[in-house]
Amino acid sequence: DKIIWVRPNRRADIEVYGTLIIRNSLMLWDQTEYDQSPLRIKNGGTLNIESSYIFSANEYRVKWEYEDGSTILLDNFVGAPPRQTFMVLSTTPQLITLLSAFHS
Repeated sequence: DKIIWVRPNRRADIEVYGTLIIRNSLMLWDQTEYDQSPLRIKNGGTLNIESSYIFSANEYRVKWEYEDGSTILLDNFVGAPPRQTFMVLSTTPQLITLLSAFHS
């Protein structure tokens, strides 16, 4: 049960090579400019969000990018549109399945 406040101070990707787990948390994404610090899940990396809320703290969009070979697990994840952009970076077609526990 944590509050995570992401406040980047420079323009750069936040890269995940291992496993990032966000569980029972509220995450506020607070950028000072558009596309300042997208979260990029690298090939072989894992993003696991369980029972958490993630919102933009201002008018700038939350941008997450997933490379081919990454794993994304969303369980009871709640986000706020239209401020989230999910992008799959792959040279092959990808299937994204959003279950009923996903609210956006």
